[in-house]
Amino acid sequence: MGSRNVHQTDKKLLHGNLMKSFQEFNESIMIPINIGDVILGGKFKNKKIVVKEIGRNEKGDITINGRPLLKFRIMPNENV
Repeated sequence: MGSRNVHQTDKKLLHGNLMKSFQEFNESIMIPINIGDVILGGKFKNKKIVVKEIGRNEKGDITINGRPLLKFRIMPNENV
């Protein structure tokens, strides 16, 4: 049983080191959306919505017009 305790201690140290390195990680998310752009939203992501504000909520999620980013779709380029 002695080796089991050493193994658990190693796992705790490894987990602690990973958490320290994760907390030091800086997050950078670049979204090709600016204020005034038109994106698609609504239940079926087919309604045109003008971006009025971009921010973050209390959980740290990116929001557009006060709604989470994943509730929208970027309009496809028509120049392609």
